Amino acid sequence: MGMFDYAKVSGEVFRCSEGHDLTGEEFQTKDLQCIMGTAHIDEDGPFRFEYGGWGPDDFPKNFTGKVEVYACCPECPAFVQAGTLNLCDRSVAFSVNVFVGSVESVKREGGTLAEWIASEQSETWMAGAMGPIPRAEAYAIHCRHVPVPGQLAESARHHQAEYEKRRAATGMLLAVRDWREAVREGTQLDGAFERAKRRETP
Repeated sequence: MGMFDYAKVSGEVFRCSEGHDLTGEEFQTKDLQCIMGTAHIDEDGPFRFEYGGWGPDDFPKNFTGKVEVYACCPECPAFVQAGTLNLCDRSVAFSVNVFVGSVESVKREGGTLAEWIASEQSETWMAGAMGPIPRAEAYAIHCRHVPVPGQLAESARHHQAEYEKRRAATGMLLAVRDWREAVREGTQLDGAFERAKRRETP
């Protein structure tokens, strides 16, 4: 991937096509100095670049130009690639026009979620992929796979089958936070379902 810069954004415009707020996500860009610096982008406000510690510290104070920033939406569904179990989540890009150190306009690039899903499913390298499924679920599968040649696809199929069995038995679709807890704490699916069940029991 190489070097890049981060971006911290603020403003109502930084939402995906489904309306999910992305201001708390980690944005990146390759349109600036690529020195691991941080661009601070405020919709209809100032534009500021914070030095990242690599390369020369000579970013112009009154920058003028066009910057594309992008981040993944944690609320949109994702795919898990067959075989590799790579996580393929939805990246959302924004085009930011800056004039003399001030943000003049921000425009979201790309189409709708449905268009992205159709595009992903048409790619040859996505043949046999699991999804679209909740991103947290896809992330859990990605994190738990056993990286042994020949066992990757079987591990993914087993994990998916176990999840579907528990979902059918309980009638519950795990919330994002349940999957995140399971991944963070290293617990199994049973524990995640038990926590969800306790919350729903009066």
